[in-house]
Amino acid sequence: MKSLFIACIALFFSTNLYANLIVHRELSFGSIVVRGNDVVSSVVIPRVGAPYATNKIIILEKGHPGEYTLTGFLPSTPVQLMTNLPALLGQAGVSAQFHVTSADLPVNTAANGLGELHLKVGGVLQTSGNSMSYEDGVYSGSFDIQVNF
Repeated sequence: MKSLFIACIALFFSTNLYANLIVHRELSFGSIVVRGNDVVSSVVIPRVGAPYATNKIIILEKGHPGEYTLTGFLPSTPVQLMTNLPALLGQAGVSAQFHVTSADLPVNTAANGLGELHLKVGGVLQTSGNSMSYEDGVYSGSFDIQVNF
């Protein structure tokens, strides 16, 4: 049985020059086993609740949502968040790749009274379903989150 570790996903926040990003914990899809890639399988990391897998993925070590703080806003500033998904997660020299197909994050939110925005970001990771194999190893990648305010 092969095991894969899906590395922490680096999220890049595109913000106005006045906002600062503090990373408390990167989004991680954990350590998984893909029992077969003849059907699309998923790992879901919700912002709230327990991670779970579908179809032919077994979770060996649970992942977790990313936790971030954006600072430098005026108090109660409305903020809109957008992503550029889907994104690919890969490993050098390996043909099968994972896809991050959606992010679990608030679309419209607001900074608190101190001008800070605390975010939890979850997501959905999917196999290709094209019957190509996944080799053991660390798969990593990133996707952008655009912050409009």
